[in-house]
Formats: sequence, structure tokens, C-alpha cells
Amino acid sequence: MFRHVSEFAIRTADLIEAEGRLIRRQLPRLGMGLGLLIVASLMTVVGGTMLLVALWLGVERAVGEPYGPSIASLVTGVLALGMAAGAYFGASQLHK
Repeated sequence: MFRHVSEFAIRTADLIEAEGRLIRRQLPRLGMGLGLLIVASLMTVVGGTMLLVALWLGVERAVGEPYGPSIASLVTGVLALGMAAGAYFGASQLHK
């Protein structure tokens, strides 16, 4: 009986040691991937914002006064909602 318990304890310790080595090897890769994901997400948000600002300025100049800012805001807002809906749909498809 004690032999089985001691073998179980030794095998459990060996398993924990092997998993610890695997985690120690993979943790830097996980950190690098997470860092790149954060940077890519921020760059996507900044790029999308710049595109929306450029669209707003272009529509505002094309329409002119007095309705230029209102129509530019409407067009840009609808496009931003469309982008958000697309991102939501893409994220929901990943979680199926």
C-alpha cells in the first residue's frame, strides 16, 4: 500500500516538474504574442480613427456650408457603426 502511495507521489512530482519546464519555455513566447496583439490592436484603432477623420473632412468640404458638418457627421457615424458591427460579427464567429 505504501509503495503505491509513494510511487504515486513520485510520479505526480515528476509530472509537475515536466509541466513547469514546459511553462518556463513557453511563457516568453506567450508574452511576446500578447504584446504584439496589444500593439496591433492599438494600431488598428488609430488607423480606423484616422480613416474616419479623413472621411469626415472630405465630406465636410465636399458638401460645404451650412450642412457640411452635419452630413459629414452622419456619414462618418453610420460608417463607424458599420465597422463596429463588422467587428462584433467577426468576434462572435470566433466564439462558436
